[in-house]
Amino acid sequence: MDYRKYKDTIYLRIDKGEEVVASIKKVCEKEHVEAGYFQGIGACDKVVLSTWIPEKEDFIYHTITGMLEMISLMGNVSIDKEGKPFSHSHAVFSYLNDKGELATVAVI
Repeated sequence: MDYRKYKDTIYLRIDKGEEVVASIKKVCEKEHVEAGYFQGIGACDKVVLSTWIPEKEDFIYHTITGMLEMISLMGNVSIDKEGKPFSHSHAVFSYLNDKGELATVAVI
């Protein structure tokens, strides 16, 4: 991971094998960011999706691996009750499924 700060903007590059959300939170903590938004694009080899199940009031998690293209990442950051960065994000990925067909997945 590498980043540069220019005025009120932070430009972040996340290296292969690094977790996207954890990297964003780490920079926010280091730079004392209490509120902001982020956006991004790139490639991933593993994505953990979460789906909210209202009846259970809980998430279930799914993992997709392979060559995934992050078409869009959007989110915001604030701080929790302990003063630690908390993020909320949405992303869209495209990838080839097991049949070699192009598929798109939205992480909401």
